[in-house]
Amino acid sequence: MIIVNIIYIVVTVAITITLTILSRNRRDRLSTERNRYIKQIIALLLDENPAHNKILTHSNKSRIALAEAIYIVMSHTYNNDTEPLRQIVEQNRLENLLLREIRRSRGARRARMLMLLSAIPSSEDIFSQLYDYIHSRDRDIRISALTATLAA
Repeated sequence: MIIVNIIYIVVTVAITITLTILSRNRRDRLSTERNRYIKQIIALLLDENPAHNKILTHSNKSRIALAEAIYIVMSHTYNNDTEPLRQIVEQNRLENLLLREIRRSRGARRARMLMLLSAIPSSEDIFSQLYDYIHSRDRDIRISALTATLAA
């Protein structure tokens, strides 16, 4: 019986360590990817290299990282031309992804997705899709939804 308990403890600790390392690696990879997108967006806005104006993503996690990069750039700059960003948003279907994530999520994650939505150039018909979130019981969701609505 003691051997079974020891094996159980060792296996549990090994699984926990493995999952922690995998989670940290995923976070680091997404952070690196987000930083690369930030550099590409800044170069695009400065028009340093017009030949490389396309930013394409291949997964939903990459698209979220791109939305985060756009949010970071937009929150730290002022009076940018949003047309290049609008093209990036349309090419990568960021608005659809964020709206889907908002519908599927709850609480702080929903507020975060609404916050990201507020930074991207979005279509004018987004107000009807955000109306219910403006009247949410959660204060963070209400504020993020109002910000996204005002930005649209």
